[in-house]
Amino acid sequence: MKPAWALKTSAGSTRTWNKKNRLFGEKWKQSKMLNQLNLYTHMWFGRKKTVLLSLLFPVATMAVVVWIAGKNMFVNFEDTKSASFIIVCAAIWCGLFNSIQTIVSDRHDTVLDLRSTNAFCYTGARAILQTGLVLVQSLIITLSYTLVKLNYGHDLPKSGIIFGSVWFEFFVSIFLIMWSSDMMGLMVSGLVKDKSAANTLAPYILIFELIFSGLFFDMSGLADKFSYLMISRWGMQAVGSTSRLNSLESKLQLEHSHLLPEVIKLVKHKPEAAYKATAAHLQQTWLILFAFGLAFFLVTLLLVSRIKKAAKA
Repeated sequence: MKPAWALKTSAGSTRTWNKKNRLFGEKWKQSKMLNQLNLYTHMWFGRKKTVLLSLLFPVATMAVVVWIAGKNMFVNFEDTKSASFIIVCAAIWCGLFNSIQTIVSDRHDTVLDLRSTNAFCYTGARAILQTGLVLVQSLIITLSYTLVKLNYGHDLPKSGIIFGSVWFEFFVSIFLIMWSSDMMGLMVSGLVKDKSAANTLAPYILIFELIFSGLFFDMSGLADKFSYLMISRWGMQAVGSTSRLNSLESKLQLEHSHLLPEVIKLVKHKPEAAYKATAAHLQQTWLILFAFGLAFFLVTLLLVSRIKKAAKA
């Protein structure tokens, strides 16, 4: 029988060894994810056409907003709402097409990668790369607001609802819209088994986002409840709140500004609850958009885990 001091030393060594093992395990997982991220980053930059298209689309969006939709942006309610909708739709479109073929286009390589890593490292590396891309694209689209001000001299809101910088607040909203859409695209890419299926689904997703955004139709009942599942609904609320849509005058108000106040009241648009310029409302929309993105990521993780199990079978 070993003496008490020996047992104590042995137990202490075991605890220290277990602790070192856990630390090594965590570092090993981190290094695996970093290795995957490094691999996918090099692969992405190696596809010059993909890089060019990824940057060209937000630039084209910026041009459309500035030279077509921006003429009366922040001048009247209707034109500002339309320009905001273009920005929201562009962010959704851009995010969705960033990632909708990410997994499915390299299905064979995905299976090979999953043999040497786990589903979390694989999905996490893909998501981090997409997040970096979305950051750059969001910055480009947000520049639209600066160019509208420089080109037309229109005054943006003096400050954000939450932040002092209204520009930064627009950036946060656009980033969350695009990021959640990107994660949705990643989920679809993990769900389908060939590229043609992904390409077929994409337009339908966009149509649903357009219809149920709440901009074109007054929805009620089941349609209204379904619209709560749309990124476009919450994206419009976030951008519209920071734009102070409810504070802007309608076209009719501006055209008939010479009339009596009693008459102007008849053509004044009613403030919409969706565009409340309060910190609580904006924080809620941001939280919902983030929750969408996180949910899509977790579903993607489950789908990738299924691919890994199928590859083993």
